Amino acid sequence: MDGDSCENFALSDYFTDKDGLLTLSPKQQRKLWQWRRASHIYTSPLIFGQHGCGHIVQETVTDCSFVAALCVSIEYEHRFGRQLITQHIYPQGRSGKPAFNPAGKYMVKLFVNGLWRRVTIDDLLPVAESGKLLCTYSISSDIGQCLMEKAFLKVMGGYDFPGSNSSTDLHVLTGWIPEHIFVQDQAFDALQTWERMYDGLHSGNVLLTIATGEMSSDVASALGLVPSHAYAVLDVRDVCGHRLLMVKNPWSSLRWTGKFSHADQTNWTSELKQMLDYDPAAAENNDQGIFWIDFES
Repeated sequence: MDGDSCENFALSDYFTDKDGLLTLSPKQQRKLWQWRRASHIYTSPLIFGQHGCGHIVQETVTDCSFVAALCVSIEYEHRFGRQLITQHIYPQGRSGKPAFNPAGKYMVKLFVNGLWRRVTIDDLLPVAESGKLLCTYSISSDIGQCLMEKAFLKVMGGYDFPGSNSSTDLHVLTGWIPEHIFVQDQAFDALQTWERMYDGLHSGNVLLTIATGEMSSDVASALGLVPSHAYAVLDVRDVCGHRLLMVKNPWSSLRWTGKFSHADQTNWTSELKQMLDYDPAAAENNDQGIFWIDFES
């Protein structure tokens, strides 16, 4: 690993991965127009140069667990000012931050089967005829999530991905030890779990994702949730006697509609809105898939 910074990224021509293009699902193949270089998609590409994860959008790849894991990792970096996953992307500038490579060659380190492993990729990305990326993308010109996802899915078998869970995906991204907590389990301790979540997130010792189970389409539609879907937890707050979680749907659309949602006209007091810097009325017309939900719900 000491020689990682010595990898040759300064090439005279575009780099093409010798392992070829990643496998697409039948649905993705039907939508595919062409594979394009990042520099042909964006005029001035960035690599995780945007603040937070609000700009990250999951597309046709069924990897919500990975995107949720990616979002909480990026949110951690901005909250604590410490590199967690961006330190594993090469090439890097003098500050140790990942740098755009005009040749399109990148190396990403992932923790797979107990070891940090180098995954080399090119920046060819699948694009639909509309010009929209078929992989996870940014609403700005940021390609960091495209590169991380491509490296991860190269290891996992391609864009035709059957899905995973955020615990194992966070382990691959960070090397941090994962833990599943099942809220329906008889041994589930709500108070202890809340305290561990709250203390761990605010001290920088915990990354949090949550996921729904199976539910009927009618129930899911009424709640504004997606069945068997992973969500990123961006913040945990104890305010005015309410225990609340700030959550992001990786789709960057479709939000919880129950208690403390943007649609809740009962529980949002002026004090609570001020302390959380949240305006439900403004959020009504700005759907990034980010919402507040109370811990009990």
